[in-house]
Amino acid sequence: MDIFDFLFQICAVGLGAFFGFWADSYREGLGEKKETVRILRLLREELQKNLTIMEVIRKNLYEFLYPSSHFSSTMFQAVSGRLHLVNDPNNTLLTKITRAYYNFDTFEKALQLFKDQMLTSLLVTNEKTRDDMAEHIKGLQQVMLSHVLQSEDGDDMITFTNDAISGIDGEIRRLDC
Repeated sequence: MDIFDFLFQICAVGLGAFFGFWADSYREGLGEKKETVRILRLLREELQKNLTIMEVIRKNLYEFLYPSSHFSSTMFQAVSGRLHLVNDPNNTLLTKITRAYYNFDTFEKALQLFKDQMLTSLLVTNEKTRDDMAEHIKGLQQVMLSHVLQSEDGDDMITFTNDAISGIDGEIRRLDC
């Protein structure tokens, strides 16, 4: 066996190994892209459902008091450990998604306070105290509605959710080439 044949075989094995690793890495990258798109689509679907609920709240807060109409965060909780797959160098998209879900959680807590206040007011027998509580409940209702409704400065749940959905759509378009 001459030296050139030996060097050629070493180069062929080296190139074969290199292309094998490259192909495996490429395949793995495609798998991660598909997983990321799947996660983003699931989050988008859940955010869209929550946006629909916010439209119901905008029309009538009292319809939101029924347990079947509460915000969903199941998907976010299920995939939050996989969000590192989203290539978001400035964390803007992840911030938008997290902030939208934080707002849902905050609203749910305020809603529970609202329900508690309403139930307590039913038990109060003193008419003055009941009237004071009714005013307090009305004020709390206005605060909750203003948190959901679009405000001039854009600091509301609908804007945050729409921003998160737009960011998700952009990232899906970028990954789904």
